[in-house]
This record gives sequence, structure tokens and C-alpha cells, in this order.
Amino acid sequence: MKKNTKTRKKHTAERMMPHERGIRYYEHIFRYHFASDLVKGKNVLDAACGSGYGSDLLAKKGANKVTGIDISKEVINFCSKNYKRENLRYKSMDATDLIFKKSDFDAVVSFETLEHVKNYKKVLSEFNRVLKKDGLLIISTPNKMTFGCNLKVPFDKYHVIEFYLDEFKKLLKKAGFEILEIYGQDSSWKVRWVYKIRCFIVKFPIFGKVFTKYYQKKLTKSDKKVDDSIFRLILRFMRIKLSLKHMKLSKKKLKSAIYFIAICRKL
Repeated sequence: MKKNTKTRKKHTAERMMPHERGIRYYEHIFRYHFASDLVKGKNVLDAACGSGYGSDLLAKKGANKVTGIDISKEVINFCSKNYKRENLRYKSMDATDLIFKKSDFDAVVSFETLEHVKNYKKVLSEFNRVLKKDGLLIISTPNKMTFGCNLKVPFDKYHVIEFYLDEFKKLLKKAGFEILEIYGQDSSWKVRWVYKIRCFIVKFPIFGKVFTKYYQKKLTKSDKKVDDSIFRLILRFMRIKLSLKHMKLSKKKLKSAIYFIAICRKL
């Protein structure tokens, strides 16, 4: 695999770039490691692939063929230049209007997608259409209760909707999927406190302004361009050095997990 290490792209929306090793990066790459064991030998669609490192990992770990798609042509150009494998390709495409034929894929992987799309039901309908019978859907979304701080309107400016556990389950079933397993993606107690502090800052913005102003000097110029800079401030405050060891999956206490990850079968 040829990888262009010189090309670097600025952070765009919530898309994580490989060189940005913030909390979102480790959360994302952890999901792809999890999915890689489930899609070995399969023809896989990675929908809303972002900067492409996840699609590359799936192809590297044993998927027969991986197609990464994203609505941003600029991001897809970055992917195509930086990740090259015989079993990997990237295409610019809207997840609500996939150009693939019916039953084209053995598996669809889509992490942190639904909450960004107004017509999220159409996205699931398209996933169902392009999957073969009994094909796998591996999909994640943030928990409105914890990630979303249980707010009526998402405070994340890139999210149009967020779901509680029961809502997420009902949505998948109505879209024609059988839920085989559902996990809660969680973190070590230290990282969970990062989320708790963030929710406190969101609900009490006066404290947030004081906190941010005091620790702003600890951010690098690169950090300040990143949307998750508040995470970085708190991580520095708590002296946490992130790694994959802080990430974990569990079937217990799903309602209090930070994210939900569902493994589904097309009916």
C-alpha cells in the first residue's frame, strides 16, 4: 500500500484527519478495528468514510473489497491520494442516493452518519437496498443521553438529530434490519469524566467561558482550528494521554454508553 505522508488536510466539519490524534480519532479508529473482524472476506461499503483511514484499515485487515464513499469531493480526493490498495477504492456520493445496484455488497459499515443527515431514514433505506440478503450492517450513532447531554436540540453544530437507545433500535427495525447485537461504546473512567465536564460546560456556559479562557493558552495553533478543542482543553486539565486502551465495548448499561454500535442483518 502506497501512502502519501506529505499530504495533510485541514480538519473539515467532524471529519477526523489521520494526523489529528484527538478523542474523536481514537473513538473512530476503535470502531473500525472492531468492524474489521466482522467483514473479512466480504465486499464492503464504508458509507461516510471521511478522510479514509477507516476504509484503508478494513481493506488491510482482510476485507475482500472496500468502497469508501463520502459526499465531499475534496475529502475523496484526499483519500484517493493517500490510501492505495488493490482492494480499495473511493467515490464521492450522497448516502441518500447511492449509485450502486441492488444487492451489491455483503456488508455496509457506517459510523457516525445518521445524526448528520436530515433524511436519515432514506440513508437506511439505501443501505438496505445495496445489501445482499442476510448482509451485515455495522452502524454507530452517539447516545443522546450522554454524548448529547440529554438536550432537546443537539449542541453539536454538525448534528441535526440524536437518538436514545430505544429510538435507535426502532429506527433500524423499521428500516428492515434484524438487530443481531448492540454494544455500547464507552471509555475509561477518566475519559467519561471528560464527557461529564463537557456537558457541564454546555449546560452552564458561564463556567465554560471562564474555563476556556483560562486554558486557551495551553492549546496549540493547530488545536484551535479543530472543532473538538474543548475536549483537548479538558484532557490537558486532567492530564490524560489518549490511546486505544481508553476505549471499550460493552453490552451492559447500554443506556449510559457514549455511543451505540449495532450489528444488523438485512431481512
